[in-house]
Amino acid sequence: MISLKLYRSLLVRLLVSLVVVSTLTALPALCQEVDDSQVFIAGFNAFQQKDYAAAIGKINEVLQKKPDTPLRDMALFWLSRAYFKTGNQQEAARNLSQFFKEFPGNPLGKTVEAEHLALLARYEKGETLPAGTSPAPPQPPLNAEKKEQEQIVVKAEAPKLTATVKAGLEQKDAASTEKSGVTVPAAVASPPAAAAKTEQTRRPVPNRTEEKNAAAQRVYREKAIEQYKNVIEKYPASAAAVTAASKLRELGVTPAAAQQAPDALLPESAQTLSFEVTQLSSFEFNLTPRLDSASAGHSAAIPFEIINRGNGKDSFYLESAFPADFKTYFAAAAAAGSAISQTPELSPGESFKGLFSLTVPPGSADGLRFTHTVKAASRQSPETGQSREVRLVTSAPLLRTLLRTEKTKLLPGDKLAYRIDILNVGSAAAEEVTLRLNFPPQLEPVDFAAAGFRQEMKSALVLDGVRVKSGESRELVVAFQLKDGSTAGQELSTRAELINNPLKTTTVFVSNMAYVEPQHSISVRAGSERLLAIPGQTLTVPYVVTNTGNIREKFTITPILAGVKDVVIFSDLNRDGVRQAGEPVIIETALLAPREEASIGIEIKTPAGAADNSQGSVQLSFAPEGTVTRLATGTTQLTYSRPALKMAMTSTNGRLKPGDIASFDLTITNSGSNLARLVELQSRWPEQLELIAADPASSTSSNGSLFWRFKEMGAGEKRTITVSFRVKPGTGVGTAIQVKNILTYEDQLGNRY
Repeated sequence: MISLKLYRSLLVRLLVSLVVVSTLTALPALCQEVDDSQVFIAGFNAFQQKDYAAAIGKINEVLQKKPDTPLRDMALFWLSRAYFKTGNQQEAARNLSQFFKEFPGNPLGKTVEAEHLALLARYEKGETLPAGTSPAPPQPPLNAEKKEQEQIVVKAEAPKLTATVKAGLEQKDAASTEKSGVTVPAAVASPPAAAAKTEQTRRPVPNRTEEKNAAAQRVYREKAIEQYKNVIEKYPASAAAVTAASKLRELGVTPAAAQQAPDALLPESAQTLSFEVTQLSSFEFNLTPRLDSASAGHSAAIPFEIINRGNGKDSFYLESAFPADFKTYFAAAAAAGSAISQTPELSPGESFKGLFSLTVPPGSADGLRFTHTVKAASRQSPETGQSREVRLVTSAPLLRTLLRTEKTKLLPGDKLAYRIDILNVGSAAAEEVTLRLNFPPQLEPVDFAAAGFRQEMKSALVLDGVRVKSGESRELVVAFQLKDGSTAGQELSTRAELINNPLKTTTVFVSNMAYVEPQHSISVRAGSERLLAIPGQTLTVPYVVTNTGNIREKFTITPILAGVKDVVIFSDLNRDGVRQAGEPVIIETALLAPREEASIGIEIKTPAGAADNSQGSVQLSFAPEGTVTRLATGTTQLTYSRPALKMAMTSTNGRLKPGDIASFDLTITNSGSNLARLVELQSRWPEQLELIAADPASSTSSNGSLFWRFKEMGAGEKRTITVSFRVKPGTGVGTAIQVKNILTYEDQLGNRY
């Protein structure tokens, strides 16, 4: 029988899909939607409390008052189940048939019980079903039939085994006494051998069946052990006693020392065959009791017992087929916190009690069924193993949110209120839940603190510590105001996130859509709002304009320039941001449909003489044809960057005599914000001076000129050159001597300064 928890889980999954679908359809009044959900929740809770008559009344009320309700699929499904529980097979089958016809792919259909589906098959064949009788009892599963047959076989074998034991007892006194020896008929060994064979060949059965079979085997085993011991006690020195002792060892019982028959008593023609009994690996593996459900995110422990039914000491490996996220481990019952991979060594008949622990993954849905196996295997004989299935149903809260607003058409400055209904249709209470509302930037929250919310960043409201019991619903109201400047036709939707902090799960829901009233509007998006330019450089900046209104129209383009030589506006047909041959120069956009985009390129020519760190800007204004007051602008700000080398010369001697030495320092500094390339300094002096030294050495020297060349100088970099001269003898008094220094350099575009 499929559990109620699974139905709850599937019910909630359908609620999610219904919320999404409802956002795409025309919305009725908010109060009616809320009433529908409340009436349905009341019916669901009545079903949960097994008040099926009340459940039928509430769910029928939903279908009658609102036949097109978004909850129709769940209403039909749970109404059919309620009729099924009351024994009204006709209505149960009719509503289930309607459910499958209207919602053939609904996941709830996969959870219908076999008996319920059988009623549906009879109904669709035209058979009239009882309206007040209980449904037919469920048919036992196929594996249960097999287990029942195995019990019949065991019961049928029991009289035979009893008769065999009785025959062995009757033959004992008439055993051969040749040379005072007593033989034990092989029949005496049949019961335990037959029981062992039955144990090895039959398939695992439920615990009750295993206990009955084990009890029967123990009876036959104890009777055989008793007879073997009697043979040893009455005929201690006989060959029969030796045989009986061997049989006892096979059964895991240490016999009293049997006296071997003296070889002298054996006839001359007798021969002795000696052999050693090897170890037989056999055990019982029981899980008791079995769990029915486990809470998501919590741990559960299943007791188990292993009994060594072999004829020697053995230990047993323990394995789990659960996925890794269940964090399973085995432990001894007396040391539950210490994981083990095998049992201690067990003597024949000795048992080990342990615990199999697991943690249900936090994200497991309510009603989720999982079945995995645990296995035990003999260490002495690894091929001897047994597996047991662990079946669990997850218990967890299932939260859903209905987020609605009555006002769906807005103008800037209007207010709208969102009504939030939080429902828990899971089997467990939800604790420490966080509700986060992510609203569009066009909305401004109003009086949110009164509802317990706090604002997080600029576009989210958060409510912490929400607690919702199973079957409970909570209602909240939050108000917003539409900001000025919101574009026409803009879709406004709010996103709700329910975060279950203990279980680390998140579910997301979206409100119905609201719209800004139609108006002329355009949005402009510049590819680059700020650019660094070298004076004289030609730049191309892409713009994207979007018709955010609801009217198909053109938009005129007006450029406003500052610190820029010229601009060319063109239609960027291939949207690559570069002006290509064949792309036309424009003064207005093409005819744009609502929300249609157009790519526009602006080719900006900058002045070559712009100073370093000076500013320039290009602003484009777009005006709709319908109204010139609804302007949209896009601006690109330019900052000019170029090298600016400055040279300073210092000298200590101002008046010199023939033969005096004069020296001076040349300091070159790049005070600009960009790199200088191919820097060259030329120093010229008259014939009355004689060069003595230069540091650093010049690149070239010829005809009274020195040249220093530097490959590049970065922004802020400084270079110093020291030059020494001597005034030649014979230089006349009053001779004016001048040393000229010339500095040249380039920027990265090749402009020479």
